[in-house]
Amino acid sequence: MIGMSDAHDGGETEPVQAGDATLAGTQSGTRSGTQSGLLPVIFANNAAASDAMNLAIAAWLHAKFQRSRSAKTQSTYSAIVQAFRAQLLSRGLDLDAADPRRVAVAADAMPVDTGDLMAERTKALALAAQAFASQSATSRYGARPVTATTANLRLAALSSFYRYALRHDFLRGENPLERVERQVVQAYASARPLAYDDLRGRLAAIDLTTPAGLRDYALLLLGLHTGRRLSELAGLRREHIVIRASRVELTWVRCKGGKIMRDDLPRKGIQGLAAEALVAWVMRLYGEDGETEPLLPDATVDEMRSRGGGRPPNRRHDADAVATADMAIERVQPAGEIGLLHTGRRQPERPIWISLAARNGTFGHPLSIRAIALINEQRLGTSKVHALRHTFARGLEDAGAKVSEIQARLGHADLGTTGRYLAQLHAGENPHLARLSHLYGLEDRLKSAPRTPPSDETSS
Repeated sequence: MIGMSDAHDGGETEPVQAGDATLAGTQSGTRSGTQSGLLPVIFANNAAASDAMNLAIAAWLHAKFQRSRSAKTQSTYSAIVQAFRAQLLSRGLDLDAADPRRVAVAADAMPVDTGDLMAERTKALALAAQAFASQSATSRYGARPVTATTANLRLAALSSFYRYALRHDFLRGENPLERVERQVVQAYASARPLAYDDLRGRLAAIDLTTPAGLRDYALLLLGLHTGRRLSELAGLRREHIVIRASRVELTWVRCKGGKIMRDDLPRKGIQGLAAEALVAWVMRLYGEDGETEPLLPDATVDEMRSRGGGRPPNRRHDADAVATADMAIERVQPAGEIGLLHTGRRQPERPIWISLAARNGTFGHPLSIRAIALINEQRLGTSKVHALRHTFARGLEDAGAKVSEIQARLGHADLGTTGRYLAQLHAGENPHLARLSHLYGLEDRLKSAPRTPPSDETSS
C-alpha cells in the first residue's frame, strides 16, 4: 500500500521520507519552502548533501508552487514522488535509474550492453510507475482502492517531475512515464446539481438563531451564489472581504491554477440574500458593527496567532465544529461600509469559517476542508461540497445566462470545458418523453381507471 492519503480524500498528505534524506524548508516550520518563498534545501542524514535527486525534487516542488501558489498541490505532489521513490529505493533503484550517465557506470561493472541496460531500466521505471498508480491508498478507514482520477493524478505528478528534471538537466534520457497509459475517465461523470425543491427545504430548516446555523447558512449561500470550490471557500479570510452599503466585494486569492477571482454580491432585495447572510455572520463573528458581542474578539485572534494557531490539534475533532450550536445569538444589525479600506487596520489571516467547539480546544480555529464537507453533509445531505458549484452552474443556465457568462463565473479557461460541464449536469434528462408517450399512444390510465375496492381474494 502507498503510505499516503488518497488525493481525493480531502485531506492533506504528510511528508514522505525517501531513503535517509528528508525534504525540508529553509526555515523551521516551513514545508518545502512554501512559507519562506525560497528554494528549499535538503537536510540529510547519512546521505550526500549534493544528492542530485533530492535537489531535483526540491527545485521541482519550488517551481510548482511558484506557478500555482497552491500549498495543497505542492504537498500532494511531494507525497506522490517521495512515496514512489521510496518504493524504488526498496528495490535498489532510484528516480535516475535510466539516466545514461548512471547506466554507463553500472554497465562498466557488468558484461552488458549500455543500450540494452538503459532500455531495461526505463521499462522497469515505467512498470513500477504503472503499478504504483493503482495501488491502494491508506485512509482513516483503512486501505481502499483508488479511483481512475487518482491513479491518473499520480502518473501526472511523476511525469511532471521527470519533465522538469529532464528540461533542467537533472536527468538525461527519456521520460519513462510516456510509456504508461492513463486510465479512461469520463469528464465530470460525478457532476450532479442539487434538486431545487430539496435545497429550499433544507436551507429553510437551518436555525439562524444559533451561531452554527448562521455560519453554515452563510457558507452554503456563498457557495451557491459564487460557485467557488471547496478549497477556495475554506481559504476565505476577513481581509478578502470588503463590506459596503450596497454590495460585498470578495477576492478569492487561492483559486485553481493560481488565479485570483473576484465576486461582487449586491445587498439589496432578493439578490442580496447571500451577501446579507455573510455580513450577518461577519458581524456576529467579529462584532464590527460596534453593537454585537463578537464570538471571536481581536484578543482571542491575537492569542491564537501567538501560539501559532490556525489548525486544530487533531482532525478527528472537526465534527465538533459542525455539531456545536449551544450559544444563543444576539440580534445582528448589518453595518454600512466595513472592511480594510475603511478601518485602516491590517489584520491578516482572520478566519471566516471557524470551529465553534469549545470542549476540545479548537474554538476559533479555521475549519478544515473535511469539517466543511461535514457541514455540507449535515445541512444538504451530501458531503460533496462541489455540488454547490454544480448547482450554481445549472442555476445560472436555468436563469438564462449565456455559456460564456457561466464560463467566466466558473473560471474555466476554455469554453468547451464549460459546455461539457453543463452537458453532464443535464445527463439523465430527456426532454422528448412527452412526445414519445404520444407516439406510443399512451394515456394516463391511472387517473381515468375506476377504483375498485380490494377483494378478499389474493392474486397469485
